[in-house]
Amino acid sequence: MLVTGSFKEVLKLKASVCLVDPEKLKDSRYTTHETFIDQIALSDVLVANKMDLADQEAINLFHQWAKNSRPEKALIAQTMQGQLNVTWLDMPRHPKRQASFPNAHNMTQLISVDKPRHILSNETEGYQSFGHIFPIESCFDFHLLNRLIIQLKVERIKAVFSTNKGWFIINGSGASLQYIPIKPSTNNRIEIIATQHNFQTTLKKMMHCKVLDNQPPHQDQLKLMCNVEYPTPNLAAICLRVLSGLLDNAFSTDCTLNAWPYTVIFAS
Repeated sequence: MLVTGSFKEVLKLKASVCLVDPEKLKDSRYTTHETFIDQIALSDVLVANKMDLADQEAINLFHQWAKNSRPEKALIAQTMQGQLNVTWLDMPRHPKRQASFPNAHNMTQLISVDKPRHILSNETEGYQSFGHIFPIESCFDFHLLNRLIIQLKVERIKAVFSTNKGWFIINGSGASLQYIPIKPSTNNRIEIIATQHNFQTTLKKMMHCKVLDNQPPHQDQLKLMCNVEYPTPNLAAICLRVLSGLLDNAFSTDCTLNAWPYTVIFAS
C-alpha cells in the first residue's frame, strides 16, 4: 500500500523488518494464519526475537522458515527484548516480495462501543481486541492486579497502570509478562487480544483491584492481599487483622503503601 498510489510519489520505502517469536512456530494457529504468513513473506529482514526463551526445536523451525523464504531475505538475525540495529532500516527493499493473501489484510476501524467509559473493541481474522482507559487518578493494588492478569487466557496484553508500587508498562501474556517501571502517565489503560474472552467480566474483576480515590482497600481487597502474601491460613488471618488496624492512618495520598511507619514481622 505504501508503494502505490499517492504514497509512491512522496515515500521511499526501504527494508521492512519482521520480528518473530520462534516458539510461535510450534503452533499451527500461527503458522497457518494468513497475516502471520504474509508478515514474514513481505519482510526483507527477518529477526528471531525472545531468543532467551526459545528452545532448540523452535530455533530450528525459525531457520527452516527463513531458509524457505522466496525471495531470499536480505538479513536473518537473532535478538532479545526486541533490540534491533537501526541500520537495518537503510537496507534496500526487494520490490518483488508479494503477499500470498492480499485480500486478507483489509483495514478495519476500531469502534468505540461506550465512549463515556473509554471502552474500545474490535474483531478481525478470528481474534478479538478489547481496550479500556481508566482515569489518571485510578490506582491499582499491584499484587491483586498481577494475580488477575497472569490468570487470563489471552494471546497478548499491553497495559499501563498506576499501582501502589508505582507506574508500570505491562506487556506479554501468561508466564511471559514483563513489568517495566515508568514515570507517571496521562492515564491507566489496557488492551487485550484473544480468540475468545469475556472482556466485561475481566473489566469487573479489574475494578475490584482498584484502590478507590486513594482510600484504604475494603475488607475483600485486604483479604485477597493477605492470601496472596501469606497462603498459610493463620498468617493470612493475622495479616488481615494487622492491616485493618493500620491502614486508616498509614495509607498515603500518592497511592503508595511502601511508606508505612510500621514493620510487621510474621513467624511461622
